[in-house]
Amino acid sequence: MLDLLLNPSFVLGALTAAAVLTPVAAWVALRRFRAPSPRRPIILAGAFGPFALVLWFLHNLVLETVGFDSIYSPMILAAIVAVVGFGAGRWSAAASQE
Repeated sequence: MLDLLLNPSFVLGALTAAAVLTPVAAWVALRRFRAPSPRRPIILAGAFGPFALVLWFLHNLVLETVGFDSIYSPMILAAIVAVVGFGAGRWSAAASQE
């Protein structure tokens, strides 16, 4: 199992499958739950797979640019994930205030 997790082509395949399946699952959930209150969390759950795939490519770009042994690469990625997570949380929380 560890060999699969360390294989970049397997990880890319799994992320590609998640990028396709999570929006489809979110679409099905949105059709099932007609109430307006759970829409934003479902949309965010559907966006998780594509975001993970984009983050994988961004991670590789940062590693190629900054270097694997630099402390700046995890700091850059953590900042990006924090900003996106903060924005998604604010957007999702705005639904409960409406």
